[in-house]
Amino acid sequence: MAFGILIAFFTQRVILPFLTELKNKIIALFLSWKFNLVVSVVVLSSIRFAFYLSKIKKERLERERVENAKYWKQKELEEEKKKKYYKYLEPKLKVLPPFVNEIQEEAEENIEEDLDADYLGEPREIKSINVDLRKLFYKREELNRHEIEYLIKQGYQEVCYKSICTQDKENYLIKPRFNESLGHMIVIYDIAEYLDMNLVDYELFMTRMPDIVMKFKRKKIAFEVETGTVMSNMRKFREKLSLLKKNYGNDWYFIVTNRNKIKRYKKYGKVIDPRYIKGQIDKIVKNARK
Repeated sequence: MAFGILIAFFTQRVILPFLTELKNKIIALFLSWKFNLVVSVVVLSSIRFAFYLSKIKKERLERERVENAKYWKQKELEEEKKKKYYKYLEPKLKVLPPFVNEIQEEAEENIEEDLDADYLGEPREIKSINVDLRKLFYKREELNRHEIEYLIKQGYQEVCYKSICTQDKENYLIKPRFNESLGHMIVIYDIAEYLDMNLVDYELFMTRMPDIVMKFKRKKIAFEVETGTVMSNMRKFREKLSLLKKNYGNDWYFIVTNRNKIKRYKKYGKVIDPRYIKGQIDKIVKNARK
């Protein structure tokens, strides 16, 4: 009882006067011109800062728009150069059917040698050339000497590579493509040959699209073959990542030809080690066909 009276007395004499005084001070503060001035300055500064941030964002977006437009314009120019390049490399495709026998052409070029050989009674070797210049790579062991010489004259280059199809090192003749290394090309062609062996439908691309796209009933799966050079231009690399994610979601892979750069590529997507390409592709195809 006494304790309750003591609390009531303390509340009446101390707490209530303190609260009343505090309320009056707060009201006086809000009515003070100095307080209102400070609040106004803070509000105006916040608005001005918000406008400043908005301006910076617009300028950044405009710079990105200009850079993207410049980038795609450069891509279009590169495409035009590629078309001209291939048109120069394959002028005979307009007049020659695929897998044409070149005996007549070679005979016309060497008619004098043939006549001399007949006159002297020497045995004459028949030059049989049966190749298609639209095919971008051949296994050397599948060609005869004259076909090898003919393809080299047409700009094909020889490269040695351990095939995922045979697990053996083999020599290939490859027609270089515009601005693309032979190491990059042979991996793509070898994978394409392996997909043919396993009756997998696919497409090969040269530009903004992935290097290889496998097509199944329910999905498409993309492979981007990387030698590591693209990371020297991170803006271009991020552009490629954006397109892969936009078009294929999570159904795409890096095939990194340089084992020392695998760890770096894993930061950006799923990576297939060059030592296990065959096994990984088998697994991916099996799951996609379920």
